[in-house]
Amino acid sequence: MRLIANAEGKLDEAVAFCTEQAEAVVALDLPRRPNNGAAHLVEPEARASNRGRPQRRGLDMRQCEVLLRRQGVKIYATPAHLDECPQWMKTGFMLYDNLQSAGFVMDTAAAEPRQMVETHSESIFRSLLTKPLLATRSLEGRLQRHLLLYDHGLQLIDPMNYFEEITRSRVLQGNLPSQMLFTPAQLDALACAFLAWRLVNRPHLISRIGDMQEGWLVLPVWKELEASQPVNIRQMDLFGQG
Repeated sequence: MRLIANAEGKLDEAVAFCTEQAEAVVALDLPRRPNNGAAHLVEPEARASNRGRPQRRGLDMRQCEVLLRRQGVKIYATPAHLDECPQWMKTGFMLYDNLQSAGFVMDTAAAEPRQMVETHSESIFRSLLTKPLLATRSLEGRLQRHLLLYDHGLQLIDPMNYFEEITRSRVLQGNLPSQMLFTPAQLDALACAFLAWRLVNRPHLISRIGDMQEGWLVLPVWKELEASQPVNIRQMDLFGQG
C-alpha cells in the first residue's frame, strides 16, 4: 500500500514500466474490447437487428456499463464496432494488446505473476462509499476521494492536513495548498492501484461485473451491483461461483 511511482507517460512508456516488473497486476480504467450485445441479458425487452446490434442506440454498450448506469454511475458506452469507438478507446485496446504481448494475461482464477484487469475508477470510489460521490473536479470531491483511499490503508498524506494549512491570508491571496492534494487523474490511478492490490491480497472482497467474453469489470465488493446482474454460466464455471 506504498506509493512507489507517480508519473505520466506515453503508451510505450507505460508498457515499458509494467514490463520491468517481475510480478504485477495492472489495473486499467479502459474498456477491453467493443461490446458483443450482452447488454440484452439485462434488457430483455430489447431486440437485436440482423447485424447483431441493438436497435435502440442506448443499448450500444457493454453489459457492465448498463449495470453501472443503473446504479447511477456515469460511465462511457463502448460501441459494438471498432470504427465507432473514439480514439481514446482504440488507444486503450492497443495498450491491452501490447501488455498481452509482453506476457500479461487477463484476470483469471490462477495465480499468474503478471495479470491485467479492467476496472473503473469512479465505480471503485462509489463502491467504497456506498453512496453518490461529490463532483470529481471539485475541491470537496478531491478531498473525499483522497480520504476514502487514505481510510482504506493507502499510505498517503492525511488529506485532513489540508485544512491545517489554510489561513486567512492564504484565502485572501488565493494561495490555497492545492499541491497537498492529488489531481483527479492521479486519484483515479491510485484507485486502480488499490483495486489491483486488493485483488491479490483480499480476493474475497472483489466483485466481477458483466459478461466474461465481452470483458467484465473488477471492482471492490458491491452487493447491490452483483445482485442486479444476470446469472453468467461462464463466470460461474471459471470462478466456482454459484
